[in-house]
Amino acid sequence: MRLFIFRIFLFSIFQKKNSNIQPAMKKRGTKVVRWGVIGTGRVSNDFVLSLKHVEEAEIVMCAARSAEKAKAFASTHAIARFGESYEDIYKNEDIDVVYVGTIHPCHYDQVKACLMNGKHVLCEKPLTMSAEKTKELLNLSVEKKLMLQEGMWTRFFPAIQKVRELIFKSNTIGEVMCVQSNFGVLLNWEGDRKHRALNKALGGSAILDIGVYPLGHALLAFGSKHGMPHIAVSGVVRDNVDISVSASLTFADRYVASLTCSVAADMPNETVFVGTKGQIVLSSPSHAPTRLTLKIRNAREDFTVSTFDFEFPSALQKLPYNFPNSQGFFYEARAVTLALQQGRFTALEEYPHEESLLCARITDAMRKELKCD
Repeated sequence: MRLFIFRIFLFSIFQKKNSNIQPAMKKRGTKVVRWGVIGTGRVSNDFVLSLKHVEEAEIVMCAARSAEKAKAFASTHAIARFGESYEDIYKNEDIDVVYVGTIHPCHYDQVKACLMNGKHVLCEKPLTMSAEKTKELLNLSVEKKLMLQEGMWTRFFPAIQKVRELIFKSNTIGEVMCVQSNFGVLLNWEGDRKHRALNKALGGSAILDIGVYPLGHALLAFGSKHGMPHIAVSGVVRDNVDISVSASLTFADRYVASLTCSVAADMPNETVFVGTKGQIVLSSPSHAPTRLTLKIRNAREDFTVSTFDFEFPSALQKLPYNFPNSQGFFYEARAVTLALQQGRFTALEEYPHEESLLCARITDAMRKELKCD
């Protein structure tokens, strides 16, 4: 009897010692959100590196254009299973939500297949190549009572949450009248037509690839309530692909956004929100910001300046990311995971359906004006 009691005592000590290695979500008895991953390129690599640090999430399977690519990706990221095809993701009943990280022209078919098979979806931007197809998918997700979240990951950064607070909650810079934003990267646009961003067949478009970030900042300030803005756009087009674009958007005949994007030049990659009482400056890279500067106009007609810095979680600091500040995927992945865990299946307030659709309508209009739609 004494031996039996002693064994129970030892077992209880063992349980206590090992309870610390269990994920917090399991200690709380909450549901693990099970992810599938479609696409195994550089962006998917960065997303998965961050997703693996969301303790409420589990990656069940990945799939790619070939089983070989999927197998290699699964091995790199310690994912238990890989699909022989995308169909294995669509039909897998152990998957709750699918991350779609393929090239733009593939999104429509893949997202639709996920929704038709009862899967929630987080899809990289742009959601589709046109407003018409975007609207169709958004409506389908509502009909199916499934989350469809366009991956405007910028909106989930703590720096952007601070911008929201300063503009909408505390009214710190007054009424925002103007947004100035640019994003440019230098590619060999004269010679490298194989690069995805320069190839029409692969969805090449400066507007769709990186121009949605400056546009996203404008919509952050002005929202969708004003409807379609007046658009004046000019740019450089090669082989039916927009290379460099400058656009002026006027909302409600009152608010202005000055936006520039390019795959032919490195740009400052900064964003300024100009209000009646001050300014907010997002430092480079403003599509993935970790620093903002607040400038408040004072009585002497100059500015009082404050700077806010936002560090990534330490566990993400030294991971092998492909792109600057990809640690920020963590915030988006966690937000989607927690929403699904809590039974919230609509698009998140950080980037709602209304803004996804308005963004698509604006990019459609810009590309049509440049004759590269």
